[in-house]
Amino acid sequence: MSIDKVDKINKIIVGIVLLSNIAAVFFLPDKVGIHMSRGHFDSYVSKYIFLFLTPAVTLIITLYTKMSEKGIYIKGLFANIIIFVVNFLFIYLNLRGMA
Repeated sequence: MSIDKVDKINKIIVGIVLLSNIAAVFFLPDKVGIHMSRGHFDSYVSKYIFLFLTPAVTLIITLYTKMSEKGIYIKGLFANIIIFVVNFLFIYLNLRGMA
């Protein structure tokens, strides 16, 4: 897979995460759980911090992999995909009321 294709996928992931968080912020509780232990959240942040936290991390990974060596861009893509899935999992669990 070429670097340009990976970069495009990473940018799409950043956009989807940001848009989904903006949409979810209207439905999330004021405190959003971000860490689970034994099936329950034990760490919380404001929903407005959560709104920008995950997109910021995915953007940093995207920029870092773009500026780094040639071999690291696939690792950055996998990291962004994992963060993408975890972000949606946390949105789902918080909307479901596990927080």
